[in-house]
Amino acid sequence: MHARDLRLLLYFAEVVRQGSIRGAARALSVSPPVVSAALRDLEALVGVTLITRTTRRLTLTDRGRACFDAADRMLSQAGTAMNIAAEDRPVSGVLGISAPIELCAAWLPEILSLYRERYPDVRCSLDASDAQIDLAASTSDIAIRARFAPDRAAAIEMQPDPIACLPLRFVCAPDRRPTRGSFEDRLADVGLIGKKGPEPDTITARHPHGQTIRHTMTPTVSVNNKSVAHKLACQGYGAALLIEDTVRRDLTEGTLVDLDPDVDFGIVTVQALMRDTQPSPAATAFLRVATEASL
Repeated sequence: MHARDLRLLLYFAEVVRQGSIRGAARALSVSPPVVSAALRDLEALVGVTLITRTTRRLTLTDRGRACFDAADRMLSQAGTAMNIAAEDRPVSGVLGISAPIELCAAWLPEILSLYRERYPDVRCSLDASDAQIDLAASTSDIAIRARFAPDRAAAIEMQPDPIACLPLRFVCAPDRRPTRGSFEDRLADVGLIGKKGPEPDTITARHPHGQTIRHTMTPTVSVNNKSVAHKLACQGYGAALLIEDTVRRDLTEGTLVDLDPDVDFGIVTVQALMRDTQPSPAATAFLRVATEASL
């Protein structure tokens, strides 16, 4: 294969991933006319139309889809080969990470500490926010996302593969905890600190005997920030479902207690989404550290 062919396939694959010539140009750090010219050259070289263009959208032809699938596999393998060859190379630069606020408080600090110890020449830029972002248009190299799973078996089936599984605890202030009744009755007594939104919260949990609990109720207090939910629970406003790492100290010191310690409330899976299909050495190193630390 000629080096020119590889460059044309790279530009073509990035257009497909980004969904536009302008988006591909931004990701490749070139001008849009350069990407347009590369597409024309590739289609002239293979003699078929790969992408049909209108003023509003780009659509792959059948041959274009087959070409993209093959090019994507090839480029991924090339990136893997480069990472293997450069594994012992010093890693430096800036690593941008976007992550939910609760993970920034409960999981990420330990990972970043290990990462800094191993790669001291990388400067990390952290965007702590619960808002969804357009990763392709952001300055973050990695978006950390949290998703609920009822158990580890369900987490294994998730894509992309989770890099960590964090247990959940349903907690409240000691003086607010009911001592009798079913989980549903206890939760109704203490009140729920739930997520902000128009719909009631649905809690999924598993009883020790294997029975699955699905309970829907309107929160007593609704918040859009888990750190705020944590503080409200400590102040006795109700019960909150939080990552265990967030409340471990409170449980040890007695600031919080489990609403129902016999019930399993599932886990939060941590997933890492890369902005680029060929991530920087700093991003690849972070993923490796996070995965190893969470095993």
